[in-house]
Amino acid sequence: MKMKTITCEGNNPMSKWYPGYECTERLKVMDNVVSAICWKCVARKIPPPPTRSQQPTGFPRGWKFFKEFVHEDGTVYHKGVEQPELFGTLPVTEIKEVEPREKKKKETLDDKIQQEYYQKLKQKKSKKTSTKSVKPSKSNRRKK
Repeated sequence: MKMKTITCEGNNPMSKWYPGYECTERLKVMDNVVSAICWKCVARKIPPPPTRSQQPTGFPRGWKFFKEFVHEDGTVYHKGVEQPELFGTLPVTEIKEVEPREKKKKETLDDKIQQEYYQKLKQKKSKKTSTKSVKPSKSNRRKK
């Protein structure tokens, strides 16, 4: 099979794929192909997929995993399965708000090396200050 290189069909102002400006994308296609469109021109013509928004259900997160959950209307659920014979017999389950925890920072190799370096510097400074010998001056010498 022979291959050839052609420019994107979005480059032609008469094409339905024309994006309003020149597309300079080059495509490698088989020899018998007449025209082709690049992925960029296709992406511009097709609208993005619709985003789904979460609708509140009236239940808290993870309610199906509770051993026993009582909804505000009195419906009782045991491990996510409704128990109609217990309807209205138990008090409503109160959900505690979970406080967000701080994420622990992973120590990288750079952090460890930097920490060791500063510890060595501190040790050197402490040695210098503690090993200094004080030479007696003339006034501090003993008189014989």
